[in-house]
Amino acid sequence: VGRRALATDKAAYSVVTDDVRAPPSDPRSYRVLQLENGLQALLASDPTADTSAAALTVRVGTLQDPDDRLGLAHFHEHMLFLGTDKYPKEDEYSRYLSEHGGDSNAFTMSEYTTYYFKVSSKYLDGALDRFAQFFISPTFEPSNVEREMKVVDSESTNYSTEDSWRLLQVLKASASEQHPFFKFDVGNLDTLGADDLAGTRSRLVEWNKAHYQGGAMQLVVVGRESLEELERSTVEKFGPVRGGAGEKPSYESLPWPSKQLGRIVQCVPLKEVRSISACWPLPPAQKHLFAKPELYIAHLLGHEGQGSLHDVLNQLGWVDQLTAGTSHAFTDEQLFAINISLTPEGDAHREEVLALIFEYVELVRAAGPQEAIFKELFALQEISFAHKEDSPLPDDFAASAAMALHKYPAKEVLRGPFALDEWKDDVVTEYLSTLTPERCLIFLTSDAFGEESRAGDAAEKGWKTEQWYKAAYREQAFSMEQLEQWKASLQETFGGMPTGLALPEPNRFIPEDFSLCAPEGGSGAEVSKLPMEVTPPTPLVSSPMLRVWHKTDRAFATPREYALAHVHTGAYESGPEAVAMMRLFCGVIIDDLNTFAYDASVAGLGYSLEFSDNLSVSVGGFNDKLPELLEVLVQRIGEVLESAEAAGQAVQAASTEEEALQALGERG
Repeated sequence: VGRRALATDKAAYSVVTDDVRAPPSDPRSYRVLQLENGLQALLASDPTADTSAAALTVRVGTLQDPDDRLGLAHFHEHMLFLGTDKYPKEDEYSRYLSEHGGDSNAFTMSEYTTYYFKVSSKYLDGALDRFAQFFISPTFEPSNVEREMKVVDSESTNYSTEDSWRLLQVLKASASEQHPFFKFDVGNLDTLGADDLAGTRSRLVEWNKAHYQGGAMQLVVVGRESLEELERSTVEKFGPVRGGAGEKPSYESLPWPSKQLGRIVQCVPLKEVRSISACWPLPPAQKHLFAKPELYIAHLLGHEGQGSLHDVLNQLGWVDQLTAGTSHAFTDEQLFAINISLTPEGDAHREEVLALIFEYVELVRAAGPQEAIFKELFALQEISFAHKEDSPLPDDFAASAAMALHKYPAKEVLRGPFALDEWKDDVVTEYLSTLTPERCLIFLTSDAFGEESRAGDAAEKGWKTEQWYKAAYREQAFSMEQLEQWKASLQETFGGMPTGLALPEPNRFIPEDFSLCAPEGGSGAEVSKLPMEVTPPTPLVSSPMLRVWHKTDRAFATPREYALAHVHTGAYESGPEAVAMMRLFCGVIIDDLNTFAYDASVAGLGYSLEFSDNLSVSVGGFNDKLPELLEVLVQRIGEVLESAEAAGQAVQAASTEEEALQALGERG
C-alpha cells in the first residue's frame, strides 16, 4: 500500500488496493483509496463510457432520528440538495446535471443514506465538484426549511394512501418500542417541528456534524478518465470532507424480542390486496457475510420446482406469487419473510395456507443442512457474478457498490454480494432451528377483514388504528391448538392424503461448460456490437415446409445461444376461435412446464411460447444445457397436441354429451 499526497492541497491518502475482484468480462479497471479523513472511495475507469456517475453512501439513516424530530434523516437528505457554500443556488446541482445529459437521486434507509448521479462523461469533473460540496459545506438555508418541510409532509400524506406504506407502519408497530424501528420515520410538519423552524435547522446542523463524517462515508466514482486522473479529482474534491468515524448504531433492544413473536397481525388494506407474510427474526447478515445462511434458506423456501410450497399452492389454485428472503436488515437483526400473494380462493383458505407454510418449513428443518444444495447455490452465485455481461447503468452500479463498500473488504466489494465461500452447516442448523411457529410473526392482509374492523364492537374485539397512516389492524397471540386446527383443515382439503411437499431435486440445468463455440477472429461488422452493423445469418435448409438459418456470434464472446422458431399456422384465416385456441394452447404448455422451467430459469436458461400472428417459440441462455430444455419443450408441445387430437376424435365419436365429457375427463 503506497501513501501519496497531492502537491496542491496536501491531502494525504493511501491506495488500499488495485486488485478488486471483477467479472472476467468487466471492461473497467478499479482502484480503492482511503482518504485521510476516513472516507473510502472505489474508482472505476472505463475509457469507452459515454455516461459517468458517482454515489456516496453514509452510515446513518432513519434509525438515528432524534426522538423530538422524527423523520430528520429523511428531511436532511432533502435539504442537502438545496445549496452549499460554494454553490449557493438551490438548483445549481440539478441544473448542471440536466444541462449535461444527467440526473440525480437519493434515498434514506434504516441505517444508510445514499446519494447518486449520472452525467455525460466529459462533464464528470464539474458534477463531482458540486456533489462533493453536499458533504463539505451544506448551507441548510433557513428560507428553505419550511418549504422543504412541506414537501416532506406532502410525501408522507401521499404514502398514507398507499397500502405498502400503510402496512410497513403496521409492521413497525409490531416491533419493540425500545427499538428505533418502531418509530415513525418519514416525517411530517408535526414531527419535524413546523412550529420551531429555527430549532429544526439547529438540529439539522448538529445532526449533520455528528453523523456526516468521512469515516462513515463510502464513495464510488465511475468515469472514462484513467485511474490516476480519477484519483487526483477524488482526493482534491473529497479531501476537505470533515474527518471522524461518525456514530456507529447501537440500540437498547432487538427489533423483535421473543415477547413480540408467536403472533398474528390482521391488516385491512385500502385496495384489493390478499397476502400472507410469515416472518422470523434472524441474526444480522454481517455475522456471516461469506456464508449467507439466510440465502440458503431463501433458496429452499422460495423454490418453485416440483414439490415446493409454491408448487403445491399453485396446484390448489391458491397462490399468485411467492417469494422468500430478507425483508428488513439492520446491524443487530434481520427479518426473514415468506411472502405469498393469494388468489381469492387462497384468501378463503388462509388457515390451510398457514398450515402448508409450517409443514414445509418443518420439512426443511427436519432435513437439516444439505451440502449438495449449498453447492448448487454456490455454483449459481458464481455463474451470476462471472457472467454479468449486461452491466447495470453507471449510477445504479455506483449506488450498489457504495453500499457494498460498507459491508465487504475493498477487494471483494464487487464479488462480495454474490460470494458463498463458506459452508457452515452448524450455522445453517442454528438458523433453521429458529424457524418455529412460536418464533413466527404472521401478517394476514385482506379486505375480507374490513367489515369486522369497522363494526361497532371492533375495539372490543382488538381492532386498532395505526397511529400515523391509520391502517386498521388487530394483533393476537396464536397457540399450538390453533396450529393443530389449521393442520386438521389442511388434512380435510387433501382427504387425508399427503400434501406432496418435498425438497427440490438436483438442478439438471446448471451449466458446467462455458467454452465458446465460435473460433477466434473476425473483423468489421462480424465483431461489431452496433445494431446497424449486423452480418446476415447463413441459410442451412430451404424447402417449401422448412427454412433454417444459423449465425455465429463473434462480437459478444459469451457462452450463450438462442434458438428461435416461427410456425406459420394460418390460424387467423380460420377465424377468432382458432386464434383463441392457439393462445389457450400456449397457456396450457407454459402452466404445465412451470415447475420444470423454474430450475432452468435460475440456471440462466429461459423460453417463451406465444401466439400473435404466428406461433413463436424461443429458447435462450447458456450453451451447455440449452439442448435439454429445448428437447423437453418440443416433446411436451408434441404430447399436448397428440392428446388434444385424441380428445377431439373421442368427442366426435361420442353419441351423448355424457360420453363427450367422459372422453375429455379421461385426458384431464
